[in-house]
Amino acid sequence: MAAQQGTFQYKAANGSLQSVNVLQIGGSGSGPTSINSNVSAQFQKINGVLADGTLAPTSDPNISTLNWLYPARQTTSTRLAFRL
Repeated sequence: MAAQQGTFQYKAANGSLQSVNVLQIGGSGSGPTSINSNVSAQFQKINGVLADGTLAPTSDPNISTLNWLYPARQTTSTRLAFRL
């Protein structure tokens, strides 16, 4: 979860994977140096459901796909017949 700590990854022109910490860059220009508390709270909620599925990388190093399966829903029906 490097991106959640401010690390942005990108592919350079030569195809190599590069990383830069955007919070450090922002701090050097009088910007924020930490994750906003509201955003951090959302990250915690997202991280809380990761174990419920399978996290798969994509071609973008900053994006992953979360896949999960729910069991098939089973229904029960009952028929009652009355003769009056």
